[in-house]
Amino acid sequence: MFMFEELGKYRNCGQFNFKSNESLKVKCNAPKNESGIYLVFGLMNDKEELIYVGSSGKMQKNGTLKHRQGGLFDRIVNGIQFNGPRYKTWPLKMNEENIKMICVHWFVTFKDEIKDIPAFSECIIIQRSFKKNGCLPRWNEEF
Repeated sequence: MFMFEELGKYRNCGQFNFKSNESLKVKCNAPKNESGIYLVFGLMNDKEELIYVGSSGKMQKNGTLKHRQGGLFDRIVNGIQFNGPRYKTWPLKMNEENIKMICVHWFVTFKDEIKDIPAFSECIIIQRSFKKNGCLPRWNEEF
């Protein structure tokens, strides 16, 4: 994660590890009333790889941020990916791709004196990853 030094400015952040035989709803410690970004790293063959970048929260015309009901937590756990809610599809995808564990790092990007639009922060991380690897993270199907 050191290639993303700009994430160090976000003080409200955390992480959790998840294995395919665990409950994503139980393991996720992201806030239910905040917005921001999350990075998903997969552990495969003793190597860690950024496999997904996502965000939660929409900027409104009047300069306020509209939080998704359930915040980052809900976006990570119940967001739709691979044709179903993540709490169902992530374990299946992990088994399919032989991913032993994922580590989710989340960051609240719009709080107090720092007011970074989540989609903008997501874009920066995706761009950095693209420059380094020449492609999107494997679970980001498009951007």
